[in-house]
Amino acid sequence: MEIGEKMTKTITGILIVPAVLLLISATILPLIFSSSSTFFSASYGEDTNREVCKTHREILSDLSKPFFKKPKLIAETGIENWRLAIGDIDGDGDLDIVTSWNGPPEYPEIGIRGISILLNHGNGTFVEKVLNFTIDHHIDDIDSADYDGDGDLDIIFTYDESMNYIATNGTVNIMWNDGKGNFSKPEQILWFGPGDPYNPDNNRINIEVGSADFDKDGDIDILVGSNTGWVRLYKNDGTGHNFTLTKAIYDYGNLSWEIAPADFNNDGWIDFVVCSDSGLYLKFNNHSPECFDYGPGICLLNLSNLPFGFELSPTPLPGTIAPIDYNRDGQEDFIFAFLHIIYLFMNNNLNFTSVCVSYSFDPANFRGGGITVADLDSDGWEDMIIGSGGGKIYLLSNNKTFVSIASPIDKTIYFKGRFVYSLSPEWWGKCVIIGNITFKAVPLEPLDRVEFYVDGQLVENDTTPPYEWTWNIRNFLPKWYNVDAVAYIQNGEYGGRYRLEVLKIL
Repeated sequence: MEIGEKMTKTITGILIVPAVLLLISATILPLIFSSSSTFFSASYGEDTNREVCKTHREILSDLSKPFFKKPKLIAETGIENWRLAIGDIDGDGDLDIVTSWNGPPEYPEIGIRGISILLNHGNGTFVEKVLNFTIDHHIDDIDSADYDGDGDLDIIFTYDESMNYIATNGTVNIMWNDGKGNFSKPEQILWFGPGDPYNPDNNRINIEVGSADFDKDGDIDILVGSNTGWVRLYKNDGTGHNFTLTKAIYDYGNLSWEIAPADFNNDGWIDFVVCSDSGLYLKFNNHSPECFDYGPGICLLNLSNLPFGFELSPTPLPGTIAPIDYNRDGQEDFIFAFLHIIYLFMNNNLNFTSVCVSYSFDPANFRGGGITVADLDSDGWEDMIIGSGGGKIYLLSNNKTFVSIASPIDKTIYFKGRFVYSLSPEWWGKCVIIGNITFKAVPLEPLDRVEFYVDGQLVENDTTPPYEWTWNIRNFLPKWYNVDAVAYIQNGEYGGRYRLEVLKIL
């Protein structure tokens, strides 16, 4: 009888589990995925057509992922502010914004292109000053630095010449600042031709630039990337009129389209992160006269083998990179934006932790160069400034959040702690959990403790890493909860809150 009872219980259990899962699949999950479901918060957008990029454009950066505050519109110009640089252009002590504006790149015969300065009046308002020149080529990149060493910020920009509307012969051009924000006509300082428009290894177009004093001789040099995948260093002779090829650093395959110089290892020499269509690479300055040896550097992210939960928009184009010291610890972190998704890579002694910051908004589309970084709200913390294809420029202020929930992640379904299904972009900040699961919080800097809350009630105070809490609340019918991980930094001060909205079943 005892053996028979055990067999009966085993058979019953075997039958009950599939029955429960079948019931969930047949009755509950259709409600979850229905566009009219009461489980879905309408505040996250009303789009129901599952077109990923369209949905991404309609979802605002929200405070459930509070690394930056909600976007604040600070300026409007013409169309396509996809290239930004920032600095005190007119010498009045306030940070101004340099932006290029373009006609549609697929129709180069339509419209004109140019550069505007958004002059900061110091009270949160910007006034556009259009520079007195136009060209009939799409502007690929823009940067600002003191290239001639006279104490003011000049502007360089790149564009491609064309042959029968086919891009060829990339160029780098400079405009000189008179110290008051008035600029000379463009002077071409580099020309990459003649190129073969049908040979991707020979046609150097879509030129990307990164400006810094790489050799520490007191003047600003430039790194150059392009469609060929090569990154090359050109040294400044001190006048800003002559830049000489010093080192062909590495061929990253295709599309070395974004280069971000910064001192990532704190040795006093400028390194760089480059984005190609294969991944993100960190290249260290070796302090030699050539500054860099031959080689790719460290691969920080392989785009062909992404870690679980890392999402990119459906396109082969590289993204945008912008260095930022997000937590003011003296180590350079960086922002990586890929079309409509923004990630923050936090640097802890060259161990980089990536967290998803937000989806994009408006018609923003980070093909490259659409993000810059500065303390624009003057609170001592670096912020994000974002351009867009709609002629609008936004400020996303630093929200000083130093914790992330790494598991579970949003836009997913978990069963007994295991990932089983991905959800659509409308589930930004939300997930579905069936059965028990362990929440894991990742610190973005050294922390004193992490507190876990469910609907505002403290359920765990974890003072030692790894910061975890196992959720074994049981309820058969689905119910929504707010789960928060709250950080406290090592001096005991509040270090931000990371929230997931969780639909709990069983």
